[in-house]
Amino acid sequence: MKQFKLLTALVLLLIVACKKDRVFPFFEITPETTELYFAADGKSVSYGSGYTDAPAVFTVNTNEGKWNVISDESWLHITQKNNTFSISVDPVDTLPNRWDRYRHTSVNIKIGESGRGGMFVLQNAALYVYPSTRNAVLPLSGGSTTFSVSTSRNAEWDAVSDQIWLQVNKNVSEGKLILSAAANTGLGEPPPAVVTVTSGTSSIIINVRQDAPWLNVTPTGSVVFSASGATARINGEPFLTMSFNVSTNTQSPIVVSPSSSIYWVGIGTFIVNGIVTGFRINAMNNSRTNPHPAGNITVIAGNAPPVIIPVSQEPAP
Repeated sequence: MKQFKLLTALVLLLIVACKKDRVFPFFEITPETTELYFAADGKSVSYGSGYTDAPAVFTVNTNEGKWNVISDESWLHITQKNNTFSISVDPVDTLPNRWDRYRHTSVNIKIGESGRGGMFVLQNAALYVYPSTRNAVLPLSGGSTTFSVSTSRNAEWDAVSDQIWLQVNKNVSEGKLILSAAANTGLGEPPPAVVTVTSGTSSIIINVRQDAPWLNVTPTGSVVFSASGATARINGEPFLTMSFNVSTNTQSPIVVSPSSSIYWVGIGTFIVNGIVTGFRINAMNNSRTNPHPAGNITVIAGNAPPVIIPVSQEPAP
């Protein structure tokens, strides 16, 4: 029994001694961060709040042996020396993809073949405009569209249009760019406008156009009534409904006007909420061997190009 107690005591002493001599692995990086934000010029860096001079320098404290810091991006550079490493980046004007707000990558820290951690590195674009679609269309009636503009470290920016019909309003403090136009009262589209947004040497182009007035009448073509007026053809095909649909982007009233020569044609309009949405035509019976005089039905809506529908009638057999 005494021998067993003595053996147990020796084992406990060995365990305590081993615990005192054991060295636990550790790996520390100072300053401790998981994300780095570089300005577009690469001259300043933020560890999460506020900027300081670049490059970003870190101190490594470890007892795990050799370590290495790795990145596969050519624009990011890592320099290791003794127990420190630094991260720097190339300057960026407009990014290779102008629709990006940042370029970014991961930096991995390895000990031997094992991963030990890393950090996410981002670099702001010198100039960024959102939404990323660079084509805007304003309605015929006039209106506006808004873009958000941001720059690296809140640098100044400007925007100009090459057309006087497009107004440019800038709110630099809020990063808002508002493009607006009055109603288009012309016969077609105004010349396309190019808006150039600049910050330093960076620039982004926004293309803007405004709708032209349009008027659609379906179907379209030449209408020929039979002598009885009971049937008709349009473009040689049976025209059973003898009715047309009308739509337009103008706010002017739609007018369906027959020429005086086709007194034998009747027109009835379809009206929804006070707006003409279509019309139907009918013809008198022609009992003469001579055809009724031909003419046109003209549909007009504001300054949109009018739609003309030729109308004629066969003579009696």
